[in-house]
Amino acid sequence: MQRNEEADRAEQNGDPQRAIDLYEKSVAEGFVGSHPYERLASIYERRHDHTGALRACEAFLRLAASGTLPQGAQRRADRKTPEMRARAERYRNPA
Repeated sequence: MQRNEEADRAEQNGDPQRAIDLYEKSVAEGFVGSHPYERLASIYERRHDHTGALRACEAFLRLAASGTLPQGAQRRADRKTPEMRARAERYRNPA
């Protein structure tokens, strides 16, 4: 959680690369929650890096489908899944 807050501050202070580095660590560790995955996808999208954005979305979708999340986190992930699938599809087929 603290790492994601630090990443948010880095983003707000105009240091998107620092934010990316921090969010990537959270994603690599399988952070339970959509925040780092969504923020990472958004930063990559702003940079026109659809491959990076797709990777962040797919990491979230794998986590949501894993069946390893605590019950409350699973419900939240289930609610976010349709949106993340739509984003992933958009990154697979950019206009």
